[in-house]
Amino acid sequence: MLGRLVWHSQGLSGLDAWVEDQLGADSDRELRLATDLASGLRAATVCGIVAVAGLAWMALRQRNAVILTLLAPSATLAAEKLLKPLVARQAPDSTVFHYPSGHVAVATALALSLVLIVRSTRARPATRTIAVLSTGLLVLLMGLARLVETAHLLSDVVGGVATGVAVTLAVALLLDGRHPTGVGSVRGGLLELEPEGLGQAGVQRADRQHGQRHRGGGKEEVVERGDERSEEN
Repeated sequence: MLGRLVWHSQGLSGLDAWVEDQLGADSDRELRLATDLASGLRAATVCGIVAVAGLAWMALRQRNAVILTLLAPSATLAAEKLLKPLVARQAPDSTVFHYPSGHVAVATALALSLVLIVRSTRARPATRTIAVLSTGLLVLLMGLARLVETAHLLSDVVGGVATGVAVTLAVALLLDGRHPTGVGSVRGGLLELEPEGLGQAGVQRADRQHGQRHRGGGKEEVVERGDERSEEN
């Protein structure tokens, strides 16, 4: 939808022009700071992808979580490379295509991947909150840095977020579809809704249900052993 609005555009909308006027670097020092911040965040994003993939495997031993972490940012980057010449959005006096922002798109893909992985585990609410806030801060700072260094307009940044979200959700749906019964995925699905509820109460309810299933399985095993002994006698 947003891509349609800026399709083959070479001008600035009123909102894009206002944001650029308000946030654009006014000095070489501000420009250098914004550029250094964007470069640092890009490196942090790459390291974050590797770290989250490693953590997903070591802590969860779940293939889908690892695949999502690695595939979603890669697929997002590929989508961004395809969208730029397709939409062909250029800023005034620019010879390159700007929409969507690749930095923001990949950062968003990493952020959403981590949120989906944490959400699909029985992590405590505090852990989930930290994951959401830290990844949200990454995307926010990346977008702000790109706006300050005037490498992108506001619509490019919003388009980057939308691209990252769309591609990551598509990858998660694809992975869930490969294992509809939950085999090899995180708690039955990366996009699984939690019928036991949200928050601390939901975690406690899930733990109780898990314990009940475990005790029930033990009882069935005892009964089966008793039946076997009766048959032997």
